[in-house]
Amino acid sequence: MLANCDDRIEIITKLDHYQSDLINHGLPIHSIISLINIIVNPSNKFTQTEKIHILDNFMYFKDSIPDEIVYKIINSLGISSFTGKRGANSSKITFLLQNKLLKWLINIRHFLKSQTILNSIYGLIFNFLGFDILRPQIAKILLLITKSYHINQSLIIRLLDLYSKNRTDQYLIGLILLFKRYKPLEILDVFPNNYSIKTFINDYNNIRDQNYLIKLYRLKNNKNHISIRNEDLNYLNEFNQYLIKRRKLGKQKNNVIEISSNLINYYNDDQILNINYNKFFFNENFQISQLISIWLNNNDQNRISIGLNNWLELIFQEFNSLIIDEKLILFKNLKIFTSINNNKIPDGLFSGYLINEKFLNDKIVKLEEYRWEFIPYLSSLNQLKQLIKLYSKNEFPVEWNSKFIEILRQSIKNLINEENYLEISEIIKSIISKFLPILSKFQYSQLIQFSIFQFLKLFKEIPKQYIILSNLVLPPDLIYTLYFSSNNPIIISKICEYLNFSKDILQNEPLITNQIEQLTNIHNSYVRDIINLIWTNKAFILTKSSVNDYSFGISNEFLGLFELHIPLFDSNLQFRSLYNLHQSPTFAQLSAKILRDLEDKDENCLVRLEGPLNNSAVLELQGQDWLNKTVDQVRVDILKKLNDEGFSGLNNFLYSHLRSLSEKQ
Repeated sequence: MLANCDDRIEIITKLDHYQSDLINHGLPIHSIISLINIIVNPSNKFTQTEKIHILDNFMYFKDSIPDEIVYKIINSLGISSFTGKRGANSSKITFLLQNKLLKWLINIRHFLKSQTILNSIYGLIFNFLGFDILRPQIAKILLLITKSYHINQSLIIRLLDLYSKNRTDQYLIGLILLFKRYKPLEILDVFPNNYSIKTFINDYNNIRDQNYLIKLYRLKNNKNHISIRNEDLNYLNEFNQYLIKRRKLGKQKNNVIEISSNLINYYNDDQILNINYNKFFFNENFQISQLISIWLNNNDQNRISIGLNNWLELIFQEFNSLIIDEKLILFKNLKIFTSINNNKIPDGLFSGYLINEKFLNDKIVKLEEYRWEFIPYLSSLNQLKQLIKLYSKNEFPVEWNSKFIEILRQSIKNLINEENYLEISEIIKSIISKFLPILSKFQYSQLIQFSIFQFLKLFKEIPKQYIILSNLVLPPDLIYTLYFSSNNPIIISKICEYLNFSKDILQNEPLITNQIEQLTNIHNSYVRDIINLIWTNKAFILTKSSVNDYSFGISNEFLGLFELHIPLFDSNLQFRSLYNLHQSPTFAQLSAKILRDLEDKDENCLVRLEGPLNNSAVLELQGQDWLNKTVDQVRVDILKKLNDEGFSGLNNFLYSHLRSLSEKQ
């Protein structure tokens, strides 16, 4: 009938004219192939409406459907790999037509010549689950044909990944539950208990499809196809009953957690003490006393620990499938458990979560907060080394790096002891060596700078006998970078505070060796350089205590050239005083504010100092109604006020190193 028909109008007209004959006698298979070719061809002149009309009204046949038609339908799915989209020049038909073809394929599944064809291309069909718009029909095909031998680890991972992006997709949930039914030990059951495939059953059994199939059965004159389709319906109903039973069981258990607590299925019973850890760790009202009683009543706590760690490893394998509330309950209870476990986290938490790279970029703030709460309680030095190695090689934002630097201090503080302090000192040395690259990477972020000083508090918090002096005296490039890369007076004050602390440790060292003498000289050069900079107006001048021919690591030759290019807009300004407390960008505003307060509080002060606070500017005010103080007295008053405002590190540093100030104090 369709032979030699190239005109679309003629083809549609002939099909309409002979429709009753088609229903009663069917088309030969070559004509069905021709019609499929028309439908899957995106470039012909047939409209989408005409193609749907063909598919809905004329697909009647007597013989079995060959593999060729199945391949044509599957090949028409998705989007063009060349254009990346469907359009005028696309090599794929519309998604509406694709869905229509898939639905037709589902209906005529038992009329396929080869009943194994869909099994042979199972993986190819599975891949189209990634298209949201095709997923309902693809899922229905997979739901009908999936058997145990189809399921492998890569498909499970892919399916769970799709589910993690859309946790309400009923088709994905149905497939996951079907996969789990075949592979119960490979998928932890963390999915809604209220799922049903009743809607799919109704859709599969709708009247329009039934009428179409009845007509095909009559053409084939074979009731066997009816019984096969009924077997499909029985299978779907049986699976739905399984889901209903699962829902009833689920109500007796945790709301959504149905993870196997019988670890005997996974591990030898001689190695562990079998405990229902779900009962404890997924319980919002965690009864720590019950768990303690189990521990106390069992002599071999090592078996309990192994069981818990094995359970945690299983949990973290499917951690992304848990909802956020379940994750938070688990972490909250693990934190409680850590408090009774000598403040040591379980090894399973460390290996399953803290050093599991797939969780390192978790964007959920509350989970990240728990990460930082767990890290201080590592159970071994080896764990600390693994953590530093992993966290140092990954690209994390500035906030992440800042928090990690601070948390390392707490971890080291909790781990250090008389036996391992030398080994830990090497770890501290490696951490300090990373500070400068991190500062450079994040453009000398103040957040990183503050975190570095949080880490350096470690030397105040550990016993003095554990302090290695070569770590205490920071490298020159780090000290000077911290000083000059910050316009924040708090950072400068913290540098001064740290140098003051270092001085006390160095001075109280009982044995003076060549190394200690060298370290002391380096420390003293920092002290003198900073004092010259911020107080004595001798910036960058070398002193007898200098350990080399540089001040702040800068040669005199370079400073001479540098000084020539510094513009001085006031006759009272000098290059060597540009960095003191009253003129440097770091302190100038604070200093000026304090000076104005001093002037305002003095009733006899009727004029204000306009220029920088130095001898020349103050001499110009002689004989006028200004403060009745020398410039040095005013500077000391400003320093005291800075101390009152929280810059005690700066104040103590200057008073402890300058005799002229200590006498005034």
